Amino acid sequence: SGINAEYESHKLLLHHTQRKGNNISSTITIKSNNLHHNHTHTHTLNATPLRVLHTRTTKRYNSQTHKERKMQLDRRYGVLGFIFTLVLLSSNTLANTPSPSPSTNTQASQEEYQRKIAEWPSSLHGNIDDCCCDIETVDRSVDGLHKLMDKLSNATFFRYFKVNFYKDCPFWVEVHECSADGPGFCGVCEVPEDQIPEPWKVSRVQPTNDVTWKDNEEDIWILQDDRDEDTVYVDLPQNPERFTGYVGSNPAKIWLTIYKENCFPNPEECLEERVFYRLISGLHASTTAHIFEDHFDGETWKPNVELFASRLGIFPDRLKNIYFTFLFLLRAANKASDFLTNYNYYTGYKDDQDTQALIKKLLSTDLLCSSSFDESSMFQGEKASLKRDIMSKFRNISEIMDCVACQTCKVHAKLQILGIGTALKILMADNKKVIESLQRNEIIALINTLHKFSESIEIIQKMKERQNSTIKKPSLSALPVSNTPNAVLGLVVAGLLILPAVIFLCKNRIVTKAEQNSSKKPQHPNHHKNHENNSHKNNGNNSNHNDRYTTPRKKKKTW
Repeated sequence: SGINAEYESHKLLLHHTQRKGNNISSTITIKSNNLHHNHTHTHTLNATPLRVLHTRTTKRYNSQTHKERKMQLDRRYGVLGFIFTLVLLSSNTLANTPSPSPSTNTQASQEEYQRKIAEWPSSLHGNIDDCCCDIETVDRSVDGLHKLMDKLSNATFFRYFKVNFYKDCPFWVEVHECSADGPGFCGVCEVPEDQIPEPWKVSRVQPTNDVTWKDNEEDIWILQDDRDEDTVYVDLPQNPERFTGYVGSNPAKIWLTIYKENCFPNPEECLEERVFYRLISGLHASTTAHIFEDHFDGETWKPNVELFASRLGIFPDRLKNIYFTFLFLLRAANKASDFLTNYNYYTGYKDDQDTQALIKKLLSTDLLCSSSFDESSMFQGEKASLKRDIMSKFRNISEIMDCVACQTCKVHAKLQILGIGTALKILMADNKKVIESLQRNEIIALINTLHKFSESIEIIQKMKERQNSTIKKPSLSALPVSNTPNAVLGLVVAGLLILPAVIFLCKNRIVTKAEQNSSKKPQHPNHHKNHENNSHKNNGNNSNHNDRYTTPRKKKKTW
């Protein structure tokens, strides 16, 4: 208070006070604001003004205060680290919400998921809904049919498919998201001009069939672009359907748009809506099966049994939709058998006669001749108005395929959509003139789509054998939700946060005990001085001691 009264117009620059017990050391630095003089005063105040504490004693107090402060901080850091670790582990658990695949968060659900993985080959059996056939009958007949389809798809007439790569996406900006380009991935091999059959070069507008082609609004299930000048021919056997690296938001957006905007909310309530949904689901499942059959692991293409089991195997409805779409296509080929048998498959190549013979052999197989699907009950009575609605949705799906950024994927998407659309056109036709007006590209798409679905059924059978020959438990990579990396990361972070805190606490505990043992001996300078005076009196010899304070030796700490 005296300083404040004396330096009333002065500016306080620094005020530092340190207290330990009854000893107070205060340092005040003030700068004068007087116009006549400008200087700095520094005052050091103590609880005992007539005595100044020894420098070593002050340092000991400072060191002791620092150690106590450090111990407090270490304790706080340990508590904060423990709390932060709990928050981190909780956030990792909450962030990994389960996907639509089976949950693996609990022990019971993981065991249930592994059981489904092990048992999915035996769960696929029985009748196929909405069809006049069962899975066992198809499995017994598909092997011979698929071998015949293999030969037919390699014929010159059926191996070249015309497609337009340059049609703009009418719904959003197309984004290229292929991890690798070039043949075998997203790129395609176009057919050279000299390999295109000469009859196909005469006119790209009129079909090769003698019947004059004419549009009919009620019979158009898909908007074709094969008559545009920007179309090119693609060799299908040279560009197989498999994993291309086309991943990311664009392919997911395409399937999401197809299901949410073009499928009906309750397809199970109506036959027509249910058939439409099962055809789209079968197309999706067949595409997925081909991707996992030829899956790229970084070095080569090979089957991926784990992904097939987790994405398709444990979902019998998806696999049955493949069988349903296959039988639907067979029924369309059977209904158009007269037209397909008499069609002109001339290309100018040597295999034209073999193509005609293979078609006749295909149309005479037992599976194709059987009544696999009954289309006569569709769009009858009050449900006749659904035909135009479903037709509009299917056209919209065909336009969505223009948004596929991968060229290889676009070829097979357009091919199979046109094949299913051709099957719908044949089965829903009111007269034979609609069938007789089929174009060359529609016939190519119908036969190749039928070949792809027969190949999908062959893939299912191969995957069954592979699954039965492998260990029943899937690898961690096949699990739909993988919390293992995040859990390990949380444990590592927890160890890094808690371990230093534990070490600091143990260390400070040992230091505190050592200091308590050393503090039993006198450390105060005055106490040492009194001890010296008493020694003088007792010994009667004052010549061996000095009056000044002698610094005691620092005791070595024992850990």
